Amino acid sequence: MVSTNVVRPVTGALRVWLVVVNALLLGVSLSLLAFTDQTDRYFAWTVSPPLTAAFLGAGYAASCVFQLLAARQQMWIHAWIAPIGALLFTGLTLLATLIHLDRFHVNSFIGQLWLVIYAIAPPVMVVRLVRQWRTLGVDPDRTRPLATWLRILLGVQALVLIPAGAGLFLAPQLSPQCGRGCSPR
Repeated sequence: MVSTNVVRPVTGALRVWLVVVNALLLGVSLSLLAFTDQTDRYFAWTVSPPLTAAFLGAGYAASCVFQLLAARQQMWIHAWIAPIGALLFTGLTLLATLIHLDRFHVNSFIGQLWLVIYAIAPPVMVVRLVRQWRTLGVDPDRTRPLATWLRILLGVQALVLIPAGAGLFLAPQLSPQCGRGCSPR
């Protein structure tokens, strides 16, 4: 029987995995930020224009911070959003990679490393998360929920961006930025 005052901790295995993920994210973000105009040589696919590479690099850097902060948490209730987000991102990125494999530098070390990482990360995350959820303890109620105005703002943002992102994911050729370089699948 679990005592109601034992808080579910972040498991050591999940914490280690988040640190590994953090190191990988740091490498990707530095590659994209330092070599924005050389992604044909230093990234898994050619990103054009260079501003797009910088934007992607900034996103990976932000995720790097997010995962590191989650790895430092003691209680699962304070860390759960980062690994769940990482699982969703890596799963969708693997899907996008496989759909557009012809655009990747699969003959390069970086391209092959990209494929290996994104093929391994989702299943490892699922195993780590299942073990985390099976860890004994309780998740206390949040003491400081988001302000109502912020929840509404985030809800509206989700209502706009989720369908837009899904549409671009499923039919990238419809993007106004795509031009003639995109081909329908």
